[in-house]
Amino acid sequence: MKHLKNRKTESAGAYHHPVLRFALFLLIAFLSFGTTFAQNSTIKVNGTVVDENGDVIIGANISVVGGTASTVTNIEGKFSIQVKENSLIRVSFIGYKAQNVRIDKNKKDIKVTLAEDTKKLDEVVVTALGISRDAKSLGYARQSIDIGTTTEVRDANLLNMLSGKVSGVQFISAGGPTSSTRVVIRGNNSLTGNNQPLYVIDGIPIMNEMGEVDDMDYGNAANNINPDDIESIEVLKGANAAALYGSDGANGVILITTKKASRKAGLGVSYGFNMMFNTLYQYPMYQNVYGSGNGGQLHTGINTYDKSWYDPSLPYGMANLTTDYSQLCFGMPMLGFDVIGRNGQVKKYVPGDNNISGLYQTGYMMTNSVSIDKVAEIASIRFSYTNTHGNDILEGFNERDRHAFNLRTTMKLKKWLSIDVNTRYTIDNVDNRAFRNNSNRNPIYMLTQVPRDASYEELSDYKNPDGTPHSFRGFQNPYWSMHETSNADTKQWFFGDITLNFDLYKGLRLRLRGATDIQTGSGWTFSNYNSPFDVDGQYDEFQENSYNNNYEALLMYNKRIKKFSINANFGGSVRTQQSKKIQDRVDALMQPDVKSLENNAAQIKATTGYNKKTKESVFATASFGYGDFIYLDVTGRNDWSSALGRGNWSYFYPSGSISFVFSELLKNTAINKVLSFGKIRGSIAKVGNDTGFDMLYSSYSYKGSYLDMSWFERDNLEKNPNIKPETTRSWEVGADLRFFKNRLNIDVTYYDKSTFDQIVRADVTAARGANQLMFNAGEIRNWGTELTVTGTPVRTKDFEWTTSLNWSKNNSEVVSLIDGVSRYMLTSWNGLNGVQVYAEVGKPYGQMYGTDPVRNEQGQFLVNAEGRYAQEVDHYFGSVSPDWIGGWSNKFRWRDLDFGFHFDFKKGGKVWSYSGYEGSRNGLTVQSLDGREEHLYSNLIVGENTEERRGFLQPQYTNKANTDYAANYVPYIDASRPKGVYAPNRVYNESVAFWAGQPCNIAYEPQNYWQGESSRQLSRYVYDASYIKLREVSIGYNLPKKFLRKTPFKSARIAAVGRNLAIILQNTPRGLDPEATSTTSNGQGLEMGFALPSANYGFDLKVSF
Repeated sequence: MKHLKNRKTESAGAYHHPVLRFALFLLIAFLSFGTTFAQNSTIKVNGTVVDENGDVIIGANISVVGGTASTVTNIEGKFSIQVKENSLIRVSFIGYKAQNVRIDKNKKDIKVTLAEDTKKLDEVVVTALGISRDAKSLGYARQSIDIGTTTEVRDANLLNMLSGKVSGVQFISAGGPTSSTRVVIRGNNSLTGNNQPLYVIDGIPIMNEMGEVDDMDYGNAANNINPDDIESIEVLKGANAAALYGSDGANGVILITTKKASRKAGLGVSYGFNMMFNTLYQYPMYQNVYGSGNGGQLHTGINTYDKSWYDPSLPYGMANLTTDYSQLCFGMPMLGFDVIGRNGQVKKYVPGDNNISGLYQTGYMMTNSVSIDKVAEIASIRFSYTNTHGNDILEGFNERDRHAFNLRTTMKLKKWLSIDVNTRYTIDNVDNRAFRNNSNRNPIYMLTQVPRDASYEELSDYKNPDGTPHSFRGFQNPYWSMHETSNADTKQWFFGDITLNFDLYKGLRLRLRGATDIQTGSGWTFSNYNSPFDVDGQYDEFQENSYNNNYEALLMYNKRIKKFSINANFGGSVRTQQSKKIQDRVDALMQPDVKSLENNAAQIKATTGYNKKTKESVFATASFGYGDFIYLDVTGRNDWSSALGRGNWSYFYPSGSISFVFSELLKNTAINKVLSFGKIRGSIAKVGNDTGFDMLYSSYSYKGSYLDMSWFERDNLEKNPNIKPETTRSWEVGADLRFFKNRLNIDVTYYDKSTFDQIVRADVTAARGANQLMFNAGEIRNWGTELTVTGTPVRTKDFEWTTSLNWSKNNSEVVSLIDGVSRYMLTSWNGLNGVQVYAEVGKPYGQMYGTDPVRNEQGQFLVNAEGRYAQEVDHYFGSVSPDWIGGWSNKFRWRDLDFGFHFDFKKGGKVWSYSGYEGSRNGLTVQSLDGREEHLYSNLIVGENTEERRGFLQPQYTNKANTDYAANYVPYIDASRPKGVYAPNRVYNESVAFWAGQPCNIAYEPQNYWQGESSRQLSRYVYDASYIKLREVSIGYNLPKKFLRKTPFKSARIAAVGRNLAIILQNTPRGLDPEATSTTSNGQGLEMGFALPSANYGFDLKVSF
């Protein structure tokens, strides 16, 4: 293990420079606050600030007009400030009218009463490139996300906490606390390219690659953003809003603004503690009636003299489950008689105790966070640290320890110059990330093979003294995967930026910004020697590092001339991304249990990966307003991308929008008493999406040597230097209406967008020397409606109820593909003989097809003489895209007590379950009970033969001459009684003489049906993915100020919280999450070993000093 420690040291060295810069800056920033600012005061003024009801106001700002001195009120609403005689102080607080007070030598103790400002201030929001704008002036759709519960009702991943809180946005988690989350805004634009939005933190785009690698998922960067540091999240939904980001923002933009230091009473220290527990609340719908065996019997593997496995120490004639018995549960009813168990001990033939629940535990996630805010006359600083420590409900998996540091400081260096420096550092250590999908290292998948009579005692004793696994015949023991496969990795993320703001002239500002985003990772995976699925074992190590450097200059001009206003910006940027990965792999171990590359019995395989792209851009925007009621915006951006060829690397994207605030024309009218604010808007834009690295020219790869000569192989993909960027054209219209003094707000948008020149890969003849060709072709269209309704139905002095509803419906159509091609495969299981998901011309994105019985024109199943289905390998199952999605949030406040909940819902969309398919084939599921009792009675009690179960008497047992199974058949007198699995709606096909077209009533033998016929009817495992989930619940209490007056605390809050507490509506079987997926890529709709539904509950504590 020595070399592993050395490798970890080397990996940490990759961060040597960023960490030193972080520590040095932290030291300088704090030392700078050791400087004292001279006070030239002669009077000390003490005061109290209250509202019109006499209640004290905490955190009110008190500043000297024309001076630099300032302070805030404490927990008792009191303040103290040194001022010159005859100074004018200004007292202000959000939501109240500011008040000026003249101070003289006789006025040293004052009481200021602030009146509520009934006129709502214009909402200022952050838009593209970090430009602040009045919300009413925007001509496109954007939405702020309520982040109030993200630091209380916590999830290990940030993006999972946003589901259902913004219209038009779908969040798809890969499952588990360390996995990736896919985000899609207004549908999929691209067939093969990126369909996820751009993430921007404080104006800087970040790298956010999905972490799926083979059977592992290493998560994505956006999920690791610390919610404790977030001030606000804005979603720019369409190309219209994100046009200034060019091709990077073609799929929308999520703008995240982090917290700056704010004036706080007391020391400015805040501390938070959150504890969440995780438990399963749904198990798979497995049956507990039939155990191991075949054909409804325990007739093989008997401990008798004539068997090679005969053991005289065990009871003679007893069924021995260590022999011929596999994973199949088509045996006898588990009535409690004795059998020889898989560990060689006599046991009862009963349902296994804890054979599933024994794999699980109560998981936890503990979060500690602390922040320090300091504001001086010319500078401010905020430092925060958050530690997240936890594990998973699957015992021994996803053990995480994450540390997040953040330092942000602002400084007014000159009257015309200010600086904003922001640094973030996150280190994420994970031991034993859960393996995913139908990997043999995934215990959840392996549960679909464990017989129902297998006990915890049998399974937990999974390993022989010599290190080999206990033989379980046809199934693999999940406990081997839990204890003999492992992995660990460390991911580090350093993100730093510095912004200089120059006030050049009145209304004219220059902003210069530089930023770096460095992400590195190192880790290993291990499968022990003698693993049933890999007897030689396997070990690999990897190291990867990526950086993303951004440099930007922006000239901003704001001017108002009477009723006219102009807001103009012009700038340029350079963005360079690079990533490298080195992986070493051993496919055969020399010794068990040794996790090292030196433990190799074969040649070490080394692979490398490299990716680099540079994008240079210039952009401009101008907004013209008149009379505060009409605004016209135009933008333009030109990108030069190194990923495209010389003739196509430059491309221009324009956009335009208009906003008409018609309520400004209705002021002082009767309508204005009902309609507080009204705006209609419209916009049009063109953006695009370039391709990835190394997609222009084909190359050759070294494949080895033969007779001392090296040989190389050409790429399977024939690349294309003439590839053009994908282009998206979109338009939208919308309205923002607010009623009854903003007690009811309605925002609605209709959008339409089409993406042309899709970058696709098409199969070609091998004569070209490649299997696929890359070129531009095809069009995808998305259009739909988004609705957001917020309201305050009740508001009194002591009680308030606020509610918010988000709803959206996206329609999509694959308008065209390559000439002569009608569909493009996005993903599949078992290739063309299983289930496939396509992008198909003339249909919505994501159409599911698969193997199913052949039907006639009336939709009846065609079968042969034995009643077996004729197989159709390309039957339509439905669309994987939802019909609509939404969310509903409510919050109730009574004095210092509050209660809130949030529902998340989705209508429509299909999911195919491999877990359900495999479980039924093995006889584990409740579904597979169909017909078993009837067949057991027919076969073992009555003794009916095959023909009698088909409904006929055998000719030799009839008195009728020339009896056959056609025109001269003799019906079995008890033919109508069920005798096995009865499948309705079947008719004989044309190959069955006499019976063609007539109903088939043959009952299937259950094992033959579930292992054979159900494989020809994969539609049995297609489910409606609709759901309603109780996503969040919180009950919180803010301790009254009077309780804290004699304590060091300035505020204190405690809350009981819960996340994912219940699935209210579910059309999938219990144990199958309706949101289950096998990937976060474009191919959705398949489930293979997804995590079981679980609930999180706990408590949250916050205090400030």
